[in-house]
Amino acid sequence: MDILSYIKKVSMLESLKEEEQRRIAENMSIQHYSSETRVFSQGDRGDTLYIIASGGVKIFRSLANGGTEDVALLKEGSFFGEMSLISEDRRSANAMTSQDSTLLTLSKKDFDQLFQHNPDVVQRISDEYLNRLW
Repeated sequence: MDILSYIKKVSMLESLKEEEQRRIAENMSIQHYSSETRVFSQGDRGDTLYIIASGGVKIFRSLANGGTEDVALLKEGSFFGEMSLISEDRRSANAMTSQDSTLLTLSKKDFDQLFQHNPDVVQRISDEYLNRLW
């Protein structure tokens, strides 16, 4: 799998220079998930950013009454998990694959190192974080 080609499809990363995109790609891991597999749970410590290379992911919240509330259904090229990287809060929702999926992952440590010299990308991620709050 050519990680770089997927990174170029992600809105928050598409304006980076190819060398910067290449550095990100070199630090990403590939994870394969079967359909209906939980990626993370509400309340987990957040230390990973995810990009959907193929498949889909459902984001939902667990409610006090035992039910759930759907937040988003994400598709190829979408990213998630950024909120915990920025706020350092625990995961505010659950993430579960809606079909067999391939996810690209970037750890918080690598995220911090890669983006310390790219404040525009951090700003775009922060903007997306704020949009998702509302």
